[in-house]
Amino acid sequence: MSPTGTTTARSDGAPCASGKGVATDGVESPRPNVLLVEDDTVTREVVLLLLGRLGYRADVAENGIEALAAVHAGSYDLVLMDVHMPEMDGIEATRRIRVELPAQRQPTVIAMTAGFSTDDQVLCRQAGMDDFLPKPVHVQELAAVLGARGAPNPAAVTLVRGARDAPVYDPTVLVALAADMGAEGEEVRRDLIETYLSQDEHTVRAITAAGHDGDGEALAFTAHALKAASATLGLLALSGAATDIDAACRTAAAPVDIALAAAGLVAECRRAAAALRGALQAEPGRQIPAEAPPAPGT
Repeated sequence: MSPTGTTTARSDGAPCASGKGVATDGVESPRPNVLLVEDDTVTREVVLLLLGRLGYRADVAENGIEALAAVHAGSYDLVLMDVHMPEMDGIEATRRIRVELPAQRQPTVIAMTAGFSTDDQVLCRQAGMDDFLPKPVHVQELAAVLGARGAPNPAAVTLVRGARDAPVYDPTVLVALAADMGAEGEEVRRDLIETYLSQDEHTVRAITAAGHDGDGEALAFTAHALKAASATLGLLALSGAATDIDAACRTAAAPVDIALAAAGLVAECRRAAAALRGALQAEPGRQIPAEAPPAPGT
């Protein structure tokens, strides 16, 4: 932990203090100091790995409050800011950064979210955000954002996208991500699957609670986080369902049966988790995260 309480990590997994970037040959470079602000574990890990693949390192904050503390305590050229987060969202955090930091310490702020509506873009611009990066984050798009900010691009990258026919699990999506990661790609792919499975029951319980309470806002919040993380792993049916539920809960165009929507999303979560466990089961020597007992009411 940093002195501000902000979780701090380098994109290569080693401890990181704010300061000049270090190139892979150990020579200091003018690469920007980057702060990644993201509450979802899978998305956070992927972005850090992609930054490392591109030759950058980053400090990490898990919500807007931690981000605000980090920019006051350190000096950042670029902030990759998730829009929807607990405690303080990216919009409010950016507004406060623009008000509280002196002009010479103002960073470039890039908004990250799974889908940008026109209203979202207006809110981000009004808050003082400079650009947009869609989730799930891909290496070419991240490299383009870094390049647009005047940062060197030390890696030649090729993005291969999987089919978007919404199967339960499309393994080609993670194969493409593994290819972006280089020699460690296969281990990264398996670790991401295991990380996702370790959080699955917590996600299911949150969805179930929202359905039981008829809490559309809570359901939308969980669905919004889920659609990016699941798309990153190739869980396209789940990502599509989460996208639809997120959009429906956030608009007043038609009434939403929260309990029914939550039950459907839980069912997709179960199918997705079973597909991932099956993928790991096919790999010898892997310890598969045990499936937790179903949450009450599921």
